[in-house]
Amino acid sequence: MTTSDRPGRRPAGNATTRARTRTRGGRHLATLTLLLAAVSAMIPAQAALAGENGPQPFVRARAEAAVRAAYAQAFTGDQDPAHSLAAVEDGPDLAATLAQATQNFPQATQTSQVTVSNIAFDGPRDARLRFHLSYQGGVDFGEVDGTALISGGRWKVSRTTYCTVMSWAGATCPVKPGRQPRNPAAARTAVAQAYTQAFTGGQDPAHSLAAVDDGQNLAATLAQATQNFPQATQTASVTTSDIVFTDPSHAALRFHITYQGGIDFGVTPGNALIVDGRWKVSRSTYCTVMGWAGATCPTP
Repeated sequence: MTTSDRPGRRPAGNATTRARTRTRGGRHLATLTLLLAAVSAMIPAQAALAGENGPQPFVRARAEAAVRAAYAQAFTGDQDPAHSLAAVEDGPDLAATLAQATQNFPQATQTSQVTVSNIAFDGPRDARLRFHLSYQGGVDFGEVDGTALISGGRWKVSRTTYCTVMSWAGATCPVKPGRQPRNPAAARTAVAQAYTQAFTGGQDPAHSLAAVDDGQNLAATLAQATQNFPQATQTASVTTSDIVFTDPSHAALRFHITYQGGIDFGVTPGNALIVDGRWKVSRSTYCTVMGWAGATCPTP
């Protein structure tokens, strides 16, 4: 009988094995404890995020109050314009729009009040709602849909909603800039040059139409406009302003064509785009101008 065969006796090596087993077990337990602690720490954060979407009553109530306060600040009359616009997305860019609305309907803009209802949150930063503007000296548009969002760390009236309201007063918001061309200054010059080439009178028609999107198919339209108003088309000149790039290959702007022997349509919105590597007047803008002279563009 060997030592290992005797009852109650084990090789000395088993003690080492038990020690290693206890060590591994302790490590596994420590790892499990750390995992449980990490999961426990995540639960409050997840609950907070869920609360931002509205399920938790106290979070929702606070967000609703902030949305109502933004609408009240933006649309209550007889306030400092800068204070009103501070509650609007891109508000500083819309000062001229608010000034135009105030000039068009001073009584309405001075007496306006707003009520907000049915606020619903689409996420932690966006809300849908219904609102009603009441005022004196203007048409009542009733209760309409609106949106709000977090901008600059606070709830604000969305630019889209605010510009809709301004349009009720005959005021137009400027186009919102998008991603810019590589060289914005050169692109603005190219857009202005395209409008000059397209709308300056007394030029070869092919030269004018080379600066227009799909210009090669609009020769008959230009010929009809020239026949209808020869003096206007021969004396036309154009100025451009407020060129804004909505993306690197599209621009919105305002332009004014002056001429003799026709109605002055004033400053008008227009568009330009890159075609075949160069800036051109958009087909829709060109056809609008031709329409002033009683000429119709063919169906594209």
